[in-house]
Amino acid sequence: GVLMESSGSHTFDFFPYMADARPLRVYATAHNNSSDHTGDDDFVANIALDNGAHAVTYTSACSRQPRKDLIVVCQRGTLVIDCWHTLRLDGQPIVSEPRDRAYQNAFDAQMTEFVDAILTGREPESSGRQVLPSLAVLDAAIESARTGQVVEVHGRA
Repeated sequence: GVLMESSGSHTFDFFPYMADARPLRVYATAHNNSSDHTGDDDFVANIALDNGAHAVTYTSACSRQPRKDLIVVCQRGTLVIDCWHTLRLDGQPIVSEPRDRAYQNAFDAQMTEFVDAILTGREPESSGRQVLPSLAVLDAAIESARTGQVVEVHGRA
């Protein structure tokens, strides 16, 4: 489906980084709930991590209130990001961005880092090599949604 692929690896970068763990397996579902969209407009991915943590992402392009929720549950607590707007730890807000600026602020920071890396001749903080494991999780999620099966991540990156 179009929605899952267009989300790119950003969703799947968040989980291993915040939980300090590697993804083991993914179970995902994707649905087309609206004739206004081509391809899938809702998807959910459940990710098991190697430290016992569990991560879930839910994205909807057709709900009345846009949704892009990320949840990590681990021994140290529960992290939730709602629509890339507010980061909460165990229900308490840690960081909050104005909804109309959240994406732009993140994009501005990424571009500033990338341009600085080019100008100073260093590797960017988030290089292509670092993204490969996240792309492996995205690939596993796409396969899982297509087949309806849990997909192992090991060996994909």
